[in-house]
Amino acid sequence: MERLILSIEKRLRNQVSELQTIDEDYGQLETEEDTYPVLFPCALISIKAVEWSNCGNKKQMGVASVQVTIAVDSYDDTHEASLTNDKMVANHRIVRDCNNALVGFSGKLIPASEEGQYIDNNFTGLSRLRQSSKIIELGIKAHIFEYGVIVYDEDSVPYRTSIATPTVEIKINK
Repeated sequence: MERLILSIEKRLRNQVSELQTIDEDYGQLETEEDTYPVLFPCALISIKAVEWSNCGNKKQMGVASVQVTIAVDSYDDTHEASLTNDKMVANHRIVRDCNNALVGFSGKLIPASEEGQYIDNNFTGLSRLRQSSKIIELGIKAHIFEYGVIVYDEDSVPYRTSIATPTVEIKINK
């Protein structure tokens, strides 16, 4: 599962430069302290559950639920008549950009050797299932996305071998 989390972290880092913290969710937003162990805006990633099924020959496929929490801070006065409501707009753009970066994002085959073997980066495209938001405390809002994804056991199908594609010539007679 670490490849899935690392892939999501890298994708967000490359696509949403405004994020100050990207990490696995260890409860960083659930603190009694006055300060948080993250910088805002942040993205926190958690694999909530995986339902595994056997594919035979010691291979397994799982349907996983991945939660990505985008937390933003806004201590500004952002009501409609304020002169600082651009902060609210900027926060919503960050949330939108994070979702856009993740919907459809999938692992790719990466070369494992010069002999034509590949490592499957083990997951299909992320699909948004649910979205919600909650106020953590005054000024901190968490946007919570749940994505569905199919993952493959990291040890069950470690290599694929490339197959030469035959050349086919098509002639059309008039």
